[in-house]
Amino acid sequence: MAVAKVKGRKTDPERSVPVPLQFLAGWAAGGAVLAVMLLLSALLASGMGLPLGALEILLLLSIAAGSLAAGWVTARRIGQKGLVCGAASGLMLSLTALGAAAILQSRLPELSDCGRAAVFITAAMIGGVLGVQKASRRKR
Repeated sequence: MAVAKVKGRKTDPERSVPVPLQFLAGWAAGGAVLAVMLLLSALLASGMGLPLGALEILLLLSIAAGSLAAGWVTARRIGQKGLVCGAASGLMLSLTALGAAAILQSRLPELSDCGRAAVFITAAMIGGVLGVQKASRRKR
């Protein structure tokens, strides 16, 4: 199993954290940020009586924030290949959301769901690149 060194800690190779656990940490962080953003969006929408078009925008902004956090945390913990780490964590988060939506709504994903998945993956890739850039700047 591949292992990654956690930045900022002195670890020996036998105690390094496995890469799948790094992705799981990013997935959990992204899911937490997504849940908080969705709750804040729901509070905002219920308090202001927003139209349906505005709700879709709030949903996409929440998805982008959660995916950005997932990609950033994953790439930051692994410390290299930010684009790949971000894409993988965004894919994990989007598959989780698509699976939950399919189970709760008892239907197959539609084209709009695939568009949301693209937002998940793109935002996570951006977060992954930003996470690696921050790590490389500190070393200088």
